[in-house]
Amino acid sequence: MKQDAGNRERGVALIMVIFMIAIASALLISLTSSTYTSMRLNRAAEQRIRAEYILKSAVNLAQVLIKNDTTQYDDPVQDAWMKFIDGTEVPGELVGISEPNVRISLLIASEQGKIPLLSVVNTSGVDPTWRNVLVALFKNLGFDNPATVKQSNPTTSQKIYSSEEMVANLIDYLDRDKDNYSASGFPAQGCEGNLPMGEEFRNDGRMESIASELGAIPGFTPSRIQLLIPFVHIDSGPKTININAADERVLNALIQGIDPSASPDEASKLIACRNPANGFFNQNYASQITGCIDPNVANLIKPKLSPSGNTFSVISKVDYGLNTFMASATLRARNGRLPSLENLIIY
Repeated sequence: MKQDAGNRERGVALIMVIFMIAIASALLISLTSSTYTSMRLNRAAEQRIRAEYILKSAVNLAQVLIKNDTTQYDDPVQDAWMKFIDGTEVPGELVGISEPNVRISLLIASEQGKIPLLSVVNTSGVDPTWRNVLVALFKNLGFDNPATVKQSNPTTSQKIYSSEEMVANLIDYLDRDKDNYSASGFPAQGCEGNLPMGEEFRNDGRMESIASELGAIPGFTPSRIQLLIPFVHIDSGPKTININAADERVLNALIQGIDPSASPDEASKLIACRNPANGFFNQNYASQITGCIDPNVANLIKPKLSPSGNTFSVISKVDYGLNTFMASATLRARNGRLPSLENLIIY
């Protein structure tokens, strides 16, 4: 009997030992996992902080490049900032970074190289020229094409707005009255008078943010806004397009909006003239344009063009290991001084 009791005691002791080992193992695994997770979170936080400084350094670099632009007119050969108009990788040494796993890129674009969205409405009312230019841009971006419409309107119950209707709705958002926009010869009306009870448009001719405010206008779906952002701006500066920085699609929309009968290759001719051999467009840009394209078309579009701009959008990106961080900023040039930083968003 004593032997059986001893065996039972030894069995219980063995079970207790195994139980304690299991608990210790679980605690050790949990502690190891917690420590690893904590290390990863700390490393991610450290990377984000370092990335923030790198992004700000890239924006500072853009400020220096723009400050050092001493030419009166934008010249892709002489102006260092124009080397970054398509987004270019920046050597880490320029922003004080030597880590091999960090890649930095920088894009600097003249805001005046885009279509001034707010010009569609001015103190006198609606500008039909800019209205038609926006319609042409929307059509060129495919807003009336079935594939784009399907992507933009995933539900069949959502109303599908044409390019003309979208521009009319935009005018309603900006103009100072609360009536549906309509004009003789324009094939669409606005929607302001049909808004749900209690809803109103801004009606003061301004916008603070393209992405957030356009989304409040019927027809401007997220996918359409994403397509539109690279080609329009809401800056309050000159209501002209910088011909030296404009994308061909911007110039094409300008020409089609002003003269629908113009040859479809006039914009590409302007781009072809914008090269070192021709000296780019300078103070003689009016005569240069006339020498590039049909003189009748040239005379119509010249009032809407200029050879330079003073506001710039900057996008910096940092690939840090497996993570990507970005910043966007708006800079306004000042003679002999660093450009002023109008805004900075890090995401």
